[in-house]
Amino acid sequence: MNPLISVWLHPKQTARYVIEHKSIAYSLLLISLGFIGSIASSLTDSNLYPNLSAGTIVIATIIFSPIIGIIGAFIFAGITYLMGRLLKGTGSFFDVFKALSLGYIPYILIIPLYLGWMVMDPDSYFYLYSDFNIGLILLSAMISLIPAVFTIVINIAGVAEAHHFSNWRAFFSVILPAVVLIILLFVALLVFTVFFIAVVGTF
Repeated sequence: MNPLISVWLHPKQTARYVIEHKSIAYSLLLISLGFIGSIASSLTDSNLYPNLSAGTIVIATIIFSPIIGIIGAFIFAGITYLMGRLLKGTGSFFDVFKALSLGYIPYILIIPLYLGWMVMDPDSYFYLYSDFNIGLILLSAMISLIPAVFTIVINIAGVAEAHHFSNWRAFFSVILPAVVLIILLFVALLVFTVFFIAVVGTF
């Protein structure tokens, strides 16, 4: 079974396969790559360019996104695991962690789109809403929405499989950690942006 393909149609079976046959290193790889796409999508209309070159931003995204992603993934998995246990789930922390790593696969697919756009047309990328190009705004929203929806579906199915309970219990196990993670990621991205601008500004 190839999780990159099977997860789209058979998320529960894929989660069980990853839990039983894949290592933590495999999950960390999925998370690292997925967060590159996630962070890249969040940088639209961030006004980082031209204070920083597009190439510098791409390199920084590739280097720092996995670090932020892995830390965030452990927090997300930890809260999801605890919520699942409160709801009578029986899976281990690492079962939940491996299952949730599949939710980052949709964001891997958008890496070429966002990094390519960032490099080829940084003006429209970093000033998306300022230029008010309705076509690009709608395209960006659609590209961001599709992986977000699939990620939620995959996470719910994966947690249900890891904890051996219903999709409804998995739904509630995922929602609270997702809200907490979004807040933490926003803070982390803000700190990262300020820190990176300060460091580059010294050169």
